[in-house]
Amino acid sequence: MMPSYLLKAAPDDDFYVEWSSVADGPTWCGSRREALHHFDAELVQRADENGSSAADPDTWYGWRTSGMVVSGRWWLPRCNLAAFGHHAAASIEDTDLRLQALLEDPTEDPAEENPTCAKLVRTSVVAVD
Repeated sequence: MMPSYLLKAAPDDDFYVEWSSVADGPTWCGSRREALHHFDAELVQRADENGSSAADPDTWYGWRTSGMVVSGRWWLPRCNLAAFGHHAAASIEDTDLRLQALLEDPTEDPAEENPTCAKLVRTSVVAVD
C-alpha cells in the first residue's frame, strides 16, 4: 500500500487534505470534524501540530516543506495548498454530480429512459441456440 498523508492546509484554516503520494494529489478534503470521522485521531493531531500526519513532516508535506508535486508534473507551493484544496473539493463535488448524472436507478428499465442505451442494448444482444 502506497502512503497518503493527512495535511492541514494552513495553521489557521479548518481545512484538511488527504494527499496521495501515488496520485500526487488530493484524495479527500474536509473540516477537522470530518477528518476525525474519517481518520485516526492521532493522525489528525499530528497534522494539527506539524501540518502533516507523516512521521517525518519535515520531509513529507509539513509546515516547513516548500511544497509538493501534483500529478507528477506540477509544483504546488505549500502556501497554496489551502486554495488548491478548496478548489479540488469544489471540483470533486462537481465531478461527483456529473458522474451521478450518468447513473441510473437499477429498479428502472434503463432502455426506457435513455435512447442511446436502448440502441446499445439492441445491437449487443446475441442470439444463443
